[in-house]
Amino acid sequence: MSTPIVAGAAALLFSLGDDVKFTDVKEALVKTAIPLPGNGVRKQIGNLLQVDKAMAYLQKNNPLLADPCTRKIDSLEQEIERLKKQLNQH
Repeated sequence: MSTPIVAGAAALLFSLGDDVKFTDVKEALVKTAIPLPGNGVRKQIGNLLQVDKAMAYLQKNNPLLADPCTRKIDSLEQEIERLKKQLNQH
């Protein structure tokens, strides 16, 4: 059952922006997870995901993700430049 949960968490983290890479998502999930103690048969059952902490970790370590307005401004500036070029062609 852990696979769909981890896949959903990863998808949520990828939705933060186009510049989020697989290695960033994996690192954020691994570094913010809490190890769960074993049940006597195993030393450790697995890790408890903390998606909110993983999201904060990604935002802290990637300046473009830290402020959602930065992405919007960059995208608007690119659109303005595209439109200027289009106007200059006519």
